[in-house]
Amino acid sequence: MGHKQQLNRLAKFLTYVLGCRPDEFGLIPDADGYVKIKQLLQALSEESGWRHVRQAHLRELTISLPNCPVEIEAHEIRARDRSRLQLPSPKTAPPKLLYTHVRQKAYGYVAEKGIQTRGTPIILCANQDMAARIGRRRDRGAVQLTVNTSEVLAKGVDLRPCGEGLFQADYLPHGCFTGPPMPKTPPSKSKPTTAPTSEPPAPGSFFVNLETPGVEKRKRGTRRKDQAWKKERRRRQRNDKDKWA
Repeated sequence: MGHKQQLNRLAKFLTYVLGCRPDEFGLIPDADGYVKIKQLLQALSEESGWRHVRQAHLRELTISLPNCPVEIEAHEIRARDRSRLQLPSPKTAPPKLLYTHVRQKAYGYVAEKGIQTRGTPIILCANQDMAARIGRRRDRGAVQLTVNTSEVLAKGVDLRPCGEGLFQADYLPHGCFTGPPMPKTPPSKSKPTTAPTSEPPAPGSFFVNLETPGVEKRKRGTRRKDQAWKKERRRRQRNDKDKWA
């Protein structure tokens, strides 16, 4: 297959992904039809035959093909023709259970406080496999949450349909979802309260003397003074004996 044919094949595939069924790949375009290039490349890396696509291929596509079916703006991309884009009905009712994933490091906090986003909606999926697919794009060790939709709706959370089996929420309160049990914290290693019993050194080994050097020197110095005093006393006793002899 020639290079031009490869570009045409990629353009046709992107027309379907961005202009017809982005939800099939776990992508949610914004109000203007754009998705982030990074998210698109992550989705393509999961598809057999498209894992090789990089940002350079996308930009080459827009330069090389006349009437290119996609357009790039900064770090986002969209299909020019979005007339066949399947938009879900706003009245679509969510199923009883939805699924989402959070980063492994954030799971402890989320389990206690819930999920509060900063402008980026939470994606909830009716299908567990799709939820895991989207979650792995952020963190390979992402933790799955099972969301009870009736409890979410009862707490005033708006679940907006954004594709087949996909919904968005601005936050998830604590108590509306369940997840795996938190890993147990290993007990801290406490220092022994009793002194270890002394054992004779093994052959060829020795014990390091941990006594204060100054103290040892003072002991040795005192011993020398004691020996000198005794010698002086014996000398005087001998002189006294010779004197009275």
